[in-house]
Amino acid sequence: MNIEFGVGAYGIRLGMEPEKIITILGMPDKIVIDEDDEIYDQMFMYNKHMMSVWFERGKKLRASMLECYSPDLKVFGETVINKSKKELINFMKKNGFDKYEVIDDYSEEVLFYEDISAWFNFQYDRLLYIEFTTLVSGDDVYWPYSGD
Repeated sequence: MNIEFGVGAYGIRLGMEPEKIITILGMPDKIVIDEDDEIYDQMFMYNKHMMSVWFERGKKLRASMLECYSPDLKVFGETVINKSKKELINFMKKNGFDKYEVIDDYSEEVLFYEDISAWFNFQYDRLLYIEFTTLVSGDDVYWPYSGD
């Protein structure tokens, strides 16, 4: 399955409501409701797809972030999970994205590509998972799904 940054993956699109995602992917393996998080209200976890779908509280529970772990997942037609940071940076440059920010966490290192609202999360110099959200320009949010 190919990630479309700012759009979606696995047949779901950012902006979909929980019910629509259940129609497409079935019932999640786990639903997490987080009343303490300031942004996200709930998350669906899908073991088969190795993916989590986050629903934003202030956006009428529309899917606003995907977190993808599957080694079969493709970015620009190529699998990227387990690439080293250097390999991923070169891969992204080859695909027209050379501007990124390094975020160093206590257990992970993250490459953030603002142009595509994507975080590439590394542990032990290997890409572990990718998070991406809707595309934003100033105060404008691009919702690829706005209803049927």
